[in-house]
Amino acid sequence: MKITVTATEAAKMLRKAGMRISTKRLVDGIEKGEYPFGKVISTGPNGRRTVEIYQVQLIAWIDYMQGFPDHYEAKATEVPA
Repeated sequence: MKITVTATEAAKMLRKAGMRISTKRLVDGIEKGEYPFGKVISTGPNGRRTVEIYQVQLIAWIDYMQGFPDHYEAKATEVPA
């Protein structure tokens, strides 16, 4: 089982890393496939989306975007599916 974080927690982590992003923008990006560390699980009748964001892959993606590509490859394969 992969460790997950909420969209709010993930957005805070991304902002701490220097990215200007809102929770809504993060979820929109996950839905469009712009971010490889999460997926939309369901969309309710009112349009509310439930997402699953994988902590290890998120941290690895942040490292990669900050110029540490070796960390991305190692962390992206660290946790079994």
